[in-house]
Amino acid sequence: MGYEYRISFPYVNGNAVARELGRLASPGTAQSSAMSVEFRSEKHSTGMPDALASVEDYGVYFCDNGNGKESLGRVVSCLVSVFGAVEVAELE
Repeated sequence: MGYEYRISFPYVNGNAVARELGRLASPGTAQSSAMSVEFRSEKHSTGMPDALASVEDYGVYFCDNGNGKESLGRVVSCLVSVFGAVEVAELE
């Protein structure tokens, strides 16, 4: 596992959160399921993704597999702009 984060914020509709995560898609990003998204750079197009974000009861789980700090920033920025304040905590 990589560096894991809990991004907590109140939300009503998990599908709305998943939709916002999906909007972060770029040529290096793939939707891995209805409630999660993988972030991949061109040099990591196969195998383990650079990072993964998934909708959870508390907000969003984010795992940086070593190349996902930029993606973490994009996810937090997106969530703040749509849902308001978020709390980011590193999981141990």
